[in-house]
Amino acid sequence: MLTLPEQYNYGDGEDILLSEEVLSIKKEDFDEDVKHIFLASKNLCFSLNKTEQGYRAETSYYIGIDHIGNTGEVIHVQPKLDNEHRKIDYYSVLEQALSGELKPGETKGLFEIKFNQPFIEIDQKQDYLSPLLFTQFLHLLKSIVNKGLRKSYYRVERNMTAKVKGKILVGATIRSNHVHGRIDRTICSFEEYGLDHFENRLLKKALQFVSANLHSHKAFKSLRKTIAYCRPSFSKVSETVNENQVNNFKVNPFFKEYAAALKLAKLILKRYGFKMENATSQKVSIPPFWIDMSKIFELYVYQQLKLIDDGKAKVWYEPVVDRLIPDFLIQSEHFTGVIDAKYKPRYKTNKVDVSDFRQVLGYARMTKVYDKLEIDQESLIDCLIIYSDQANDSENIILNDKVAETSYVRFWKLGIKLPESDN
Repeated sequence: MLTLPEQYNYGDGEDILLSEEVLSIKKEDFDEDVKHIFLASKNLCFSLNKTEQGYRAETSYYIGIDHIGNTGEVIHVQPKLDNEHRKIDYYSVLEQALSGELKPGETKGLFEIKFNQPFIEIDQKQDYLSPLLFTQFLHLLKSIVNKGLRKSYYRVERNMTAKVKGKILVGATIRSNHVHGRIDRTICSFEEYGLDHFENRLLKKALQFVSANLHSHKAFKSLRKTIAYCRPSFSKVSETVNENQVNNFKVNPFFKEYAAALKLAKLILKRYGFKMENATSQKVSIPPFWIDMSKIFELYVYQQLKLIDDGKAKVWYEPVVDRLIPDFLIQSEHFTGVIDAKYKPRYKTNKVDVSDFRQVLGYARMTKVYDKLEIDQESLIDCLIIYSDQANDSENIILNDKVAETSYVRFWKLGIKLPESDN
C-alpha cells in the first residue's frame, strides 16, 4: 500500500520518488487510469507523473483509499501534514464540522464511495469513511428523535384466536393451526399504524451497527452520548430487516431529514456487508472512497461562524445568488460581508491567490448580495478569506481581529488552527 499525506505536491518540498519496482507498475499498465484518480465529479484526488527515475506522486484536498488502476497497488492518502509534520486530528475536525444542525443539502459532495470496485482490506484506524458516515447519521437521527419518530402504516401478520382481521392467509393457517387441531386460530394479514414500520426499523438497525463500532473507538465521546440519547426512542421498533429489503427500498424524498438519514443507514449497512461482526473487527474490508477535506473545512468554519456574537450573527452558508454560490455571507457586530473558506497551505504566506481574489470580489459586487446584507451600494462590502494555519495559536474565529496582510482594500484574511493529533 502506498501511503501519502494529503495536499502533497512533489514540487513544493522533499520529493516523493517511487521506483517502478515499488509500485509494480508495468509500462503497458501505465495509462491515464493509472496516472490520475478522479471522482465522478472529475475532481483530481491523486496523480503519478512519469520521470526517468520512476514516478513522482501528487495528492490534492482529498483523503481516502483507492486502487491505482489495474496494477494491483493501493493508494492510501491520510490527513495532511504541515512542514512541521504535525498531523490534523481528523476525528475532532469531523465531529465539530458536523456538530450543528445541517440541512441535508449542505453536506452534498462530502464523500464518494465506489461500491462497484473490489473492497480493500485495511486496519480500522485507516478507515476515515465510517466515522464520517456515523457522525452524519447520528446528528440527523438526533434531530429526528427530537421532533419525534414518524408513524406510518405497515403490514403485519398475526395468529389470532376466535376472531378475524384483514386478509385470511389460508395456506399459513392450515399449516400452522388446522393440522395441529387448532381450528379456533386464524393467521391474518392487516395494516397497523404506528412506529414499527420499515423506515424506523432500518434506522434502528443502522444505529446498532454504529453503536457496535463506536463502543471500542476512543474518539467521538459525544457521539456515544447521542447513541444513548436516541436508543430509547426505538424501544417499540423491531430490528428485523434483510438485505433484499434494504437494497430494494426506495427512500421517500418528501421527508428530507428522514430521506437523508435513511440513505446513510443504507450506506452503513452496505459498507459492513450487513454483518454485525464486521463492525467490530480490527481488520476491515472497505470499498474505495474519497473524502473532500476542503468541504469538511468549510463546514468546520460554518460551525465557528454560527458562534459569532454569542450566536446572534446571521450566517448564510452557500446561498444561491444569481446562480453563483459564495461560501458565506454574514451580518455581525464587527464584520458584515463575504467570507470564503480556503483549505490551502499557500495562505500561510502573505500572498492572496489572484483567482481567489477575483472570485470573492465578484460575489461582493453583486447587487443581490448588497440587498441581502442590507448595505448601501455606495459602500464597499468587506471580504475575508479564512484558511487553516497550524502556526496560529487560536482555533476560534474572531472577526474583530482581522489580519490585514493583503494588498487589496477592505480585503482581509484570517488563519485558524485546526485540532492536531498526538498520534
